[in-house]
Amino acid sequence: MSKKEYYRLDKILSCDAQYNILLGQRSNGKSYAVKEFCLNDYFKNDNKFILIRRFDDEIKENIIGSYFDDIPIEKISNNEYQGIIYYRKGFYLAKVNEEGELKRCLQVGKCISLSKEQNYKSTVNTQYNNLIFEEFISTNMYLSNEPTKLLNLVSTIARDRAVKVFLIGNTISRVCPYFTEWSLNRIPRQAQGTIDIYNFEIDNAKIKIAVEYCKSSGGKNLMFFGSSASMINKGAWEVKNYPHIDKRNEWQDIYKIVVNKSNFKFLCTLLKRDNNYVWFIEPKTSEIKPNTRIISDIFDTSIMSTVGFIPLNDNEKIAFDLLLKFKKVFYSDNLTATDFNTCIKSF
Repeated sequence: MSKKEYYRLDKILSCDAQYNILLGQRSNGKSYAVKEFCLNDYFKNDNKFILIRRFDDEIKENIIGSYFDDIPIEKISNNEYQGIIYYRKGFYLAKVNEEGELKRCLQVGKCISLSKEQNYKSTVNTQYNNLIFEEFISTNMYLSNEPTKLLNLVSTIARDRAVKVFLIGNTISRVCPYFTEWSLNRIPRQAQGTIDIYNFEIDNAKIKIAVEYCKSSGGKNLMFFGSSASMINKGAWEVKNYPHIDKRNEWQDIYKIVVNKSNFKFLCTLLKRDNNYVWFIEPKTSEIKPNTRIISDIFDTSIMSTVGFIPLNDNEKIAFDLLLKFKKVFYSDNLTATDFNTCIKSF
């Protein structure tokens, strides 16, 4: 059995980026490494941290109270403290008193929700130099204009200072507003175990984003199976099983469209065999030619382009019903199917 190797921050920290995005399997040590770094930075440099979650419900004590339970506080603090207590949205170093109870001492961090980012605009956060955004990739719901909200929050905290932001996400969906809004368009093709750098210059300020697709830890969770097992055990992007088409050459091409959404492009072909009609979805790898029928999320003056599946005629309405309503769809592979279905949910 191969030995499990937990993730370490050394490589991505050497990139000296303001934004550090960690992608990978569950329980490979991403969160542990970031928490350990933030606590060490506090004891060495007196830099506090802020933990960010998406919603208010996620920062309640019964959810966040055990966040640091896996960190060896005694070792990091040279036996000065024995634990960390979460109290009124603050993280406090704690000592064991004569009664054997943990009593809070110095505050080392706090927890805030991104949904309330406007509430923090007037606060002073000059001691907070490390920001942790856990589970920034979601399969269910994002806030409206969420990437902008996060940037506003970071600006409020940093002011005119440079801080480190860690965005930690499991590989559950490649369709993510952060990837689109921040033009991180190489992530869908990034190889596991690599770090990719994105550089931006805005108003003479140079911003660096480092994206690490963490290599597999090598361990296995024997309780998981099915479509999620590869993501949990190896860090592969999570996919479901979708229908594939047999004997593609026996089907006649009837109609083609291109769906262009969230840095993903799909070639969608309406096929016919005998009296059966189905759609076939595959990645669009070549440039989009003029006069192509395009479904997009961006307004275009071309009469061949619509924002969403708005039919141009009655025949197209019938074809779109086959795709969206009756689900007469086949796919080239499961990953393409997962990305496609995630993209069209927002139309």
